[in-house]
Amino acid sequence: MPILDTNLYYWRGLLAGLALCLLGLVLVWWPQPKQGLYLILQQLLKAKLVWETRDWREIEGEHFRIRYQGDAEGADEARLVLQTAEKFYPSLLKKFHISGIEGKTLVVIFPDKDSLNRSFGWGGDQGTMGVYWAGTIRVLAPQQWAQAEEDFVVNGPMAHEFAHLLVDKLTLGNYPRWLTEGIAQQLEYELTGFEFKARSGSHSWYPVEMMDGQFDSLPDQELAYIQARQMVRFMEERYGEKAWRRLLPYLGQGWPFSWAWYKAFGENFADFSRAFITTDQAG
Repeated sequence: MPILDTNLYYWRGLLAGLALCLLGLVLVWWPQPKQGLYLILQQLLKAKLVWETRDWREIEGEHFRIRYQGDAEGADEARLVLQTAEKFYPSLLKKFHISGIEGKTLVVIFPDKDSLNRSFGWGGDQGTMGVYWAGTIRVLAPQQWAQAEEDFVVNGPMAHEFAHLLVDKLTLGNYPRWLTEGIAQQLEYELTGFEFKARSGSHSWYPVEMMDGQFDSLPDQELAYIQARQMVRFMEERYGEKAWRRLLPYLGQGWPFSWAWYKAFGENFADFSRAFITTDQAG
């Protein structure tokens, strides 16, 4: 008969008990339990990234911390990323009608596409210049794609990804994928002029119910991004400029999306969806 390790069982039981107590506190004292658990998970994922890059170099600005690898060239890239992030910070806060956010946002610069992909567990065939995830921003080193500093400022990911961060913070993670992508693209266009050109001619939008959980697996990713921005633009045409600002606080209070939509606009989201699909927004 095997000998039981009583110490092992003791510590397992203790950790399980502490986890249950933590969950109980969240459920009792947090007004939106799902969002409370989301914030806990977010902090754990952020701590993981901080630990994995603990030996990297770092510079700080007023609102951002930039981690990078390399010497002089890496330091130059880090300064460019920091300057660009700080440049867009006040403009984006103004568009969200908020005065600031707590703490400094961590931005990690990855030296190549493969290392950036590995940080998410993505395959080698995927590529992006930047990603917002779990309270942090990860970007591909500018030297991998930007032709000049201005190229990074205008066509780079900083405005877009920081807009994602602000949506996430205001809603505590309670938002559909298309909404944050549409908002980020619209604000990026307003600040830099960068956009995916709307398609002309014959095409069909994706069913709106596919634009959340299935967003990243849709076969035509460019069309998905164009549609997300067009949905936000249609929202503004229907309910007024920056109408999404009325929606985000309800999402932040923990309301299900369809309820939050009705409270913000007095209309069912299904009615909006039907109107969008049947209206030509491509021209």
